Amino acid sequence: MLEPIAAATLQQIAASNDPALKRRALQALAESRIPGAREALAKLPNTTDNRIATDAVAAKSGDSTASERLMVQAAAPTPQPAALADALASLGPAGEAGLLLLLGNQNPQARASAAKALGTMKSESARQKLQAATQDADPIVRTTAMISLAKLGDNDALTAVDHMLASPVPDVQIAASEVWEGRPGPWVAAVQPLLDNPDGLVRLHAARAIAAVSPDDARRTLAQGLIDPNPAVRSSAAQLLTEIIATNPNVADIAALRERLRDRDPAVRLPAASALLKLARG
Repeated sequence: MLEPIAAATLQQIAASNDPALKRRALQALAESRIPGAREALAKLPNTTDNRIATDAVAAKSGDSTASERLMVQAAAPTPQPAALADALASLGPAGEAGLLLLLGNQNPQARASAAKALGTMKSESARQKLQAATQDADPIVRTTAMISLAKLGDNDALTAVDHMLASPVPDVQIAASEVWEGRPGPWVAAVQPLLDNPDGLVRLHAARAIAAVSPDDARRTLAQGLIDPNPAVRSSAAQLLTEIIATNPNVADIAALRERLRDRDPAVRLPAASALLKLARG
């Protein structure tokens, strides 16, 4: 029963007049291979956001022409570099060349997104550029590059990550925990207390970090986020679940997600339906 209900919710949002929500809903439907969604996505107005979303879905389905278009965009100025970085990252190693180009983009959000993706894919060819990025003018880019170098085993970066874990700033501790990629380590003792942090978004990101080693704690925290009075927290909880369930499906509270399908805010209903559809499709 999950699939038709979740798909119907996304189709309802896709029929709305909000361009951003329409695109996201169609993209979620297309990624789950719901008939007609990919074609509807391709018919959206020819904006940069829509082109990137359409090409990302097509490229992940094996469309080499769409992959080539994403690479071309990576080599040219674009008003949506962060979205492009996410699309290239979703291709895995096939998107590496484009991400290397984006690491030199003038937009710091794009540089940070590219640096993170290159670290996740353990890109040895990016090592030199990542080392240069640790001197970036933007602090988020510097931190992301350092974490990616640590994933590549760089000793100086690993030492810097140890200092980050000891930071009193929750976001810095959570960022440092990414180096272990869900494996047990000293980060667990630093992140576990953040599940009870007063800030709802900090709690959610701590839950995402700890999901692999403590799925019950992550499930409890994310379920609480789904009923938070703040719609931004509810939306973030559902969105994080869409990212986590690919590798840790047990952290999803299906009853709590289904309840959010009746949420008054479409920005909450959309990721909740996307998460449920992913669970239904396995």
